[in-house]
Amino acid sequence: MAFSTRIKKTDEKQPLFSFCNAVVLGSQPQRLSTNMLDLTQPIKIEMPLRSLAHLQQFRQEQPHFFESLVENIIVDHCQRYGIIGDFLGQVSAAEVSLIGPECREHLFARGLNSRQRALCDAVVRFIRVSGLSELETKIYAHEALSPLALAMRGRFPRFI
Repeated sequence: MAFSTRIKKTDEKQPLFSFCNAVVLGSQPQRLSTNMLDLTQPIKIEMPLRSLAHLQQFRQEQPHFFESLVENIIVDHCQRYGIIGDFLGQVSAAEVSLIGPECREHLFARGLNSRQRALCDAVVRFIRVSGLSELETKIYAHEALSPLALAMRGRFPRFI
């Protein structure tokens, strides 16, 4: 599963994060530490995770990213300023909630958790890069009534 997190410098009236569930630091890996999340510099963290071994290697090379302090900083900003994503666009802080112990499954924005938003963002990016029309693209899913399926159907009229 791909996971992308965007952290960008902005004024306090704008959302700061699109928090999903994968990680990359540009084309060259760099050590991430909690002081990198003070938002004095724009930072984009995005990485396709191709396997569990790839995730484990990343975790070994970037242990700071997996510290609870970093997670707490990200969640706090999401709850204060909202989230930005390709699928949902700008989501206000009032539409963001943490309803459980960890943010991958329990940080919700407009009814979708981080994993679901990552999937939706990946679909939107794929459609854009492929030059397809959202109105004409057919998407088949094995679910029909989940929050994810309802959100996809609301965006893609040919979602089955």
